[in-house]
Amino acid sequence: MRVFSSILPDDARRYRGDGWVPAFLVLLSVVATARSVIHIARHDGGAATIAGIDIEVEGGQNLVAIFAQ
Repeated sequence: MRVFSSILPDDARRYRGDGWVPAFLVLLSVVATARSVIHIARHDGGAATIAGIDIEVEGGQNLVAIFAQ
């Protein structure tokens, strides 16, 4: 069995890396959250308006549900 204490830092509560990394991760999270909210909020889940998929076919509402999820 591997000992994880050998790969983890001594004090995991303190970040010792480059300062731009947390800012980049926050930016990345904001962008991903905004994209998700757009897909949830669109009336078609973004299937027709963003992806260009024809939802006026049989099972089109299933596509809308999948895009919103």
